[in-house]
Amino acid sequence: SSGINAEYGGCNHMKCCKCKHEFCWVCMEPWKIHNSETGGYFRCNRFQAVDKFNTNVAELKKGIMEEHRKASKFQRFMHYYTRYHNHEMSHKLEEPLLGTAKMKSIAMASVAEGDPAASDTSFIENSVKELLKARRVLRASYPYGYYL
Repeated sequence: SSGINAEYGGCNHMKCCKCKHEFCWVCMEPWKIHNSETGGYFRCNRFQAVDKFNTNVAELKKGIMEEHRKASKFQRFMHYYTRYHNHEMSHKLEEPLLGTAKMKSIAMASVAEGDPAASDTSFIENSVKELLKARRVLRASYPYGYYL
């Protein structure tokens, strides 16, 4: 036997030539669940059950897609928030540098008192101010980017 299923005539009853599994040709469900309530042997109305199953699958798929969408939104939020938070923490850690830079500038200026070119140490304080300003701009760019 080739194992090809055969359906002869009007009956929806099928039997596999290899494994002898019996099923309905119309709904592909096991034959033993068919009776007069399912439309009898010549007319299967089990499509309604299959349709309900497909509806349930569609609802589950919709729910899963919604959960995926929520997870994606959360991941996007976390991407922007962690970067915002990192720049905020860096700004807080670098703020004390401004005081340190002022003290170092005064110390360097007092050592190079005779040389006017070496006594101009304002660039150190200015560079720390620029660093802090850059941190503020970067920190503020992440909420802006999130809402674009």
